[in-house]
Amino acid sequence: MALLSESDRQTVRNHLAGIHHPVTLLFFTQTIGGPESAAIARQVLDEVVSLNEHISLEEVNCILEKDRTEQYGISHIPAVVILRDGKYTRIRFFGAPAGYEFMSLVEAVALAGGDDSGLSDASKKLIAEHVTGPLDIQVFVTPTCRTARAWSRSRIEWPSSTRSCGPPAWRRPSSWTCRGGIRSPACRRRS
Repeated sequence: MALLSESDRQTVRNHLAGIHHPVTLLFFTQTIGGPESAAIARQVLDEVVSLNEHISLEEVNCILEKDRTEQYGISHIPAVVILRDGKYTRIRFFGAPAGYEFMSLVEAVALAGGDDSGLSDASKKLIAEHVTGPLDIQVFVTPTCRTARAWSRSRIEWPSSTRSCGPPAWRRPSSWTCRGGIRSPACRRRS
């Protein structure tokens, strides 16, 4: 059963039409004892894959394939890693990319498969001039999240960055911690 209506499927198809490079979605899960959100995530990913011939899905069992799980820094399941031409784009999603996260997933897939980040020349210049080393950026998607889309765009121009998306702070398990001891204001409010 399709999650999207036919008109919504066409809208997403149009959004993904600019994909010119093969995009692989690595879906990290486990067969036995996985969270209920893994089934939802799989259904969402199947729907996205069905809308463009350049998108494929590969399931990775995080228990049986620990080396791949560690390679991509997967600490929670379900998780999605986006590859472009078989190479890691450094874009990851934790949790089921449903609800508000769905359009962030669609935009990330379109960016990974396209040729243009959508950033202005001024933004590209600022990134080239001021970013001097690797940086791990964690974006937690909320209903009005423009930041997630902006960081996705900058990732295309800034190859040493990492982007991870997950549920908003109020939906994250209390065991989630931010890297380097830096926690967002939303994390601090819930701690």
